Parts: sequence; C-alpha cells; structure tokens
Amino acid sequence: MNNVIELEVNNNWAATDFRDKMSEIKSENAGRKELSKYAQYGAFHAWKANNTDFHDKVTYVLNSSDFNGCTNTVYIQLVLQVTSAWMAFCENNLIPTSVSVPIATQYVSREMAKINNWVAKSLKFDVVA
Repeated sequence: MNNVIELEVNNNWAATDFRDKMSEIKSENAGRKELSKYAQYGAFHAWKANNTDFHDKVTYVLNSSDFNGCTNTVYIQLVLQVTSAWMAFCENNLIPTSVSVPIATQYVSREMAKINNWVAKSLKFDVVA
C-alpha cells in the first residue's frame, strides 16, 4: 500500500480574496485581542478550505483502515503539503513573508501538537509495581 496521499490544490483565491477575508474577520471580531494575527490565521483557514481538498483527504485518512500504523505519518504529509501550497500561494500573490511565515509556523505547530496528543493518548503503559 502506498501511504502517500496527494493534496489537490487549485487557484480559486487571489491576494484580494485573502485580504477581503481578513477584513471580514476583523469587522466581525472588532474587540478581539491580537485581531490582526487572528484575522490572518482565519483567512489562512478560509484559503485552505477554498484552495485545497485537505478536509476531504484528512477525513478519508482518519476514517480508513488502509493506513494502519501510518495514519499519523500520512496526516503529517498532508499538513506539510498544505504548508508548501500556502507558501507558494503567498509567493505568487506577493503576500509578504512577514505574514506567510508566522501563519505557516503556527499551523504546523498546532497540527503537530494534535498528532503528539493522539500518540500520547494511544500509548498504554503497564505500571510495574
């Protein structure tokens, strides 16, 4: 079994869509702390939902028995593919690295923390008295 799942990426969004989504999030959350970062990260997730099939692929991986023992690895591969597609989108749409890199870093960090949590919960240790 080939445990590589290829993320499909399209070009539905441009920089204006990303900026419009940030503005929308800011206007809906005016009193929020660190509003700019919050809006940027929210716009990233909207980009991910509109420009990739990440949700469909992850749902398939997490619900399939085809990935016995490899689910975490395949999930990581998909996260890294999203990150790569995100950075390419930003480069192609002249979104500055001061925006793109912190978002990518936050996304990868949060997703890896999820995996770490899953692994920690799945480990069972026998306590020897």
